[in-house]
Amino acid sequence: GADAVAGVVSIRSSANAGVRALAEAGTDGLARVSGYGGYKRFFASAEGGRTDGFVIVAPEARGPIDNEAGSRHAVVNGGVLLLPAGGPLWIRGSHFDESRRNGTPLQSNATRITQGSGRFSRALADGGVFGAQAYALTQTYDQTFSAVFAGRSAERLTTEQAVESKAARGGAEYARGAAPGTMTLSAHVRRVSATLNEHEVSSGARRTLDADQTTAALSAQGRTAWRRFAAGAGVRVELWRSAQEGTNQDVFVTPRAWVTFSPAPEIRTRVAVQSGYRGPTINELYRPFRVGAVITQANPDLQAEQVRGIEAGVSYRRDRLHVRVVSFWSRVSDAIVNVTLSSSGGAIQRQRQNAAEITAAGAEFEAEVR
Repeated sequence: GADAVAGVVSIRSSANAGVRALAEAGTDGLARVSGYGGYKRFFASAEGGRTDGFVIVAPEARGPIDNEAGSRHAVVNGGVLLLPAGGPLWIRGSHFDESRRNGTPLQSNATRITQGSGRFSRALADGGVFGAQAYALTQTYDQTFSAVFAGRSAERLTTEQAVESKAARGGAEYARGAAPGTMTLSAHVRRVSATLNEHEVSSGARRTLDADQTTAALSAQGRTAWRRFAAGAGVRVELWRSAQEGTNQDVFVTPRAWVTFSPAPEIRTRVAVQSGYRGPTINELYRPFRVGAVITQANPDLQAEQVRGIEAGVSYRRDRLHVRVVSFWSRVSDAIVNVTLSSSGGAIQRQRQNAAEITAAGAEFEAEVR
């Protein structure tokens, strides 16, 4: 999707019957306990952890105010599988709570997230499969910022921020596989809203900022195969809209295609070209922040990052041997980075801007003998 410029990590929760428990301890005050229990179509899990952390400033630059950047967290999860006549329905919920010390007595942050989700699927009479998913979450985020004096001997509280946000997403997809190929159609809508409450301690000024973002997307993908060849292509069309005092809106079209060829049963080659977009987040567009003497301003005029890439590979598999060689090249244009605008008297002013181009290229070689 739009947020997958650099790839996707798929996390699948366990839903097995039984009970498991784990306790861990280590240096720097590290400790973690977790537990899991599942029975038939229900599961629940919980985890708590802490660490004293370590001083994040180099030894030669430390001062009296520098201390360990530690953290505490707790999370609980639960889910149930329902089996109505239409098809299986998964319902899940979770709560996450974390607090962090950021290296000095006056710098800290805390996050709390509560979310629920559901997933439904059903086999259709035409041989296809219909699926639908939805989630909703609320999040609060609190952070304090300080100005550190020369020699890191003391600090002064400068800003307090509290962010409340909500997000909801709903989507559906239809997939069908039949000779000589497969087809997938999907659609989704997501909305995110946030309220930033900021207190400038030195001046006493307070401000409240409300913003929201909406994306709506349609995707289609198909694959076909004949003899030694297989090919596929897909396209995603997304409407992206962000609003605060004004409105930014854009339409992203991201095609991709791939071809595979097997000159012999043991050999398979593959070439793929892909593209993607990532619209700037509410945080990047509207939320400024400060770390020590570095002040980073938001930028409501940010544009989307764009990526283009190509990947090619060949694999050989026979008996116990499997060899794979893959090469890749990708380029992110209009990458959002923090740009230094000025530096005076130890104070540094920065702003998020579309100011970078990132190119990644390389090759991987893998061999496996069983």
